[in-house]
Amino acid sequence: MQEKKYEAARIEFQGFVSKFPKSGLDESALYYIGECYFSEKHYEDAIKAYQQVVDKYPKGGKTAGALLKQAMGWQQMGETTMARIIYTRLVEKFPGTPQAQAAQKKLQQL
Repeated sequence: MQEKKYEAARIEFQGFVSKFPKSGLDESALYYIGECYFSEKHYEDAIKAYQQVVDKYPKGGKTAGALLKQAMGWQQMGETTMARIIYTRLVEKFPGTPQAQAAQKKLQQL
């Protein structure tokens, strides 16, 4: 049942991005598309969605979170080298943020 809600939410966010690509809210919609995929354990799709946030909004408010979740997705798939690369990039690009602090802890655990 819960998975259906994520799927429905993802479809709505995708529709929003398609209809309003320059609304200023599409950064959040793209991020939440990634969140839906991540919650459904579709990590590859989540990583791709988060990458759209990173590419389109390199200094955006959701970018640090997108990088963190990307790295976590790689880690969930057993790709620790990729996870390490993304965690390190996050720490370097967004020092002092809560996401960078979380990434630093994750790096110590790898």
